[in-house]
Amino acid sequence: MAKILIAGGDQAAMDVLSAEIIAEGHTVLTERDGHAAYETSVAEGPDLIFLEAQMPVFNGCETCALIRNDPTFPPRLPVFILTRNDYEPAALRKCGATGRFLKEHVSQDLRDLLVEYLGASAVPDA
Repeated sequence: MAKILIAGGDQAAMDVLSAEIIAEGHTVLTERDGHAAYETSVAEGPDLIFLEAQMPVFNGCETCALIRNDPTFPPRLPVFILTRNDYEPAALRKCGATGRFLKEHVSQDLRDLLVEYLGASAVPDA
C-alpha cells in the first residue's frame, strides 16, 4: 500500500488521521514541524502528504512550496493542507497544494481522497 506523511503540531488530530490511514492498510510517517516534514519527504518519498496549516519552523504552505520547488519530487505528488476550517484558495494555489483537508472529517471523506489520489486499490473494499 501507500506511504503517507502527516506533519503538524496538533497531536490529537495527527493521531486520529494516522489511525484511520493505518486502518486502510497504509504506512504512516509523522513529523511535528515543517522542516522535518520536508527532510522526511526527501528521504522517504511518500505517495501522499498532509501538512498542518499552522506548524512550527515552516508552516504547511511554506513546506508545500519547498516540496513543489524541489525537482526531485514528482509534480503530481498529492500534498494537502490540514485545517480546522476553510483555507484561503489563493494561498493553496500559491504554495502549490493539491487542496485542503479538514482535521474534523468523516472517515468516508478520507477514503474518497485516498481512492481519488492513490487509485481504487487504496482502500480494502473500494
